[in-house]
Amino acid sequence: MTGQLFIDGVDVYNEFGAFVADGGYADLISPANLKDVEYNDWPEIDGIEPDLHNPVLDTKELVLPFYSVSNKKTEDFLCLLSDKSYHLFELQDIQQKRTLRLLHQASKETIATGESFSLKFADDFPLNGYTYQPPLGMINQPGFYIDNKPLADYGVLILDGSYDEIMKVPAVKNNLSQSYKKAAGLIYDNNSVVYQHKNVALKCALVVSDIYSFWRNYNALIYDLIRPDQRLFHVESANDTFSCFYKSLRVSKYSITRGQCWCEFILTLVFTDFRPKQTISVLGTEDRNMLTTEDIRAIIIDK
Repeated sequence: MTGQLFIDGVDVYNEFGAFVADGGYADLISPANLKDVEYNDWPEIDGIEPDLHNPVLDTKELVLPFYSVSNKKTEDFLCLLSDKSYHLFELQDIQQKRTLRLLHQASKETIATGESFSLKFADDFPLNGYTYQPPLGMINQPGFYIDNKPLADYGVLILDGSYDEIMKVPAVKNNLSQSYKKAAGLIYDNNSVVYQHKNVALKCALVVSDIYSFWRNYNALIYDLIRPDQRLFHVESANDTFSCFYKSLRVSKYSITRGQCWCEFILTLVFTDFRPKQTISVLGTEDRNMLTTEDIRAIIIDK
């Protein structure tokens, strides 16, 4: 446990007998949510028109679970975190530095050999000091693209269940209606069906060969997702491209070592314009080109 966590240069285990519980960095690894995006929501148009000229990440709250081999030193540890607002955390086992602010003690339990407790912190500096480096593609899973770049270039796999989440139809916007106290039911505008925007939770895993590539690909993914304007998310199996923007990413499991690194997470994107599309079958050649007539129209064989 020695040499794994330093706070303001102090070895937390050597000084206080405390260490972060196994798997306890999931909150810390998860990036901040995007700050609320302003948008226009027109009743006659599918989805929304978001203002994404300058999207920025919000502050985030995170919980770190600790064990201490001595409950007599926990209070001394808290005194270290109480002398000022911000403290530099150096996390040697995952090779990260974060400046965190203590919010409160989320839990506390005295056990025979010491104490378990968790502390909630705020991270007010998302991607602090980050300089963009393009990802190092390491896997082969075609079929999903962000702005024409395969997600596999980031080492990201799209897991089972995500396709159904993508293709699920969003809720319908309410049309104009009238309801009278002395009449059953209501009168509803029957002229059109217009769909709302929707959140799409993608089940993902990032898999790379070493910890350097993990942070390079992971940070590049977040940075690329929050660039100005909407992202274009292409799904090859659906032969469709969806306009969207980043909302959040939550890590559920991870293993970051000096060998292979992997991380499972839920990436939530906001699809700003979605409408189910009718399938039309056309005649085609063996090399997947459409057969057309002289006036360059596809030969439709089934509607």
